[in-house]
Amino acid sequence: MVIDRDEVGLERAYFDSQCPHFFAVDWREDDADIVAYCRKALELESLTAEWRDEDLFIVFGGREVRAPLQMDVADRHITICALNDVLSPNYEVRFLVFSQGSDTLGFAALSMADWRELEKANAAAVEENFIDPRKLPNLMTELTEEKLPANARARIKRMVERNKM
Repeated sequence: MVIDRDEVGLERAYFDSQCPHFFAVDWREDDADIVAYCRKALELESLTAEWRDEDLFIVFGGREVRAPLQMDVADRHITICALNDVLSPNYEVRFLVFSQGSDTLGFAALSMADWRELEKANAAAVEENFIDPRKLPNLMTELTEEKLPANARARIKRMVERNKM
């Protein structure tokens, strides 16, 4: 779908839960559950999250990262970024641009080899559909369409126009 630039197919794959590499995060989500969703998407049994008092630790590949949570809605973004930090350099979670504007945001989790393969095949489609959340303002509290890159804004506009019909 990415290589063929099938925008409708990508949207359906996410909204109809058809792609095992996509997962949704609600603004009220327990942060440890986000790690579990990613573990399932990547099929990584060794990826875990553990609450120790008020602190969330994400563990993978012999590394442990403490997510610097603030105990508010902004934490979903912080957890996703900490998750990317612990998964790097082998895997990456990216924000699904076409889920922007909802209180449930979408993410895609792939190996870096898979991301590179998709970028090689159709870099423009990857750039307008999938963004590393570490490169964006807080997805839950600060991100607006205007703060997205121009190609991602154009992608959302096409989706909105298509859905008006």
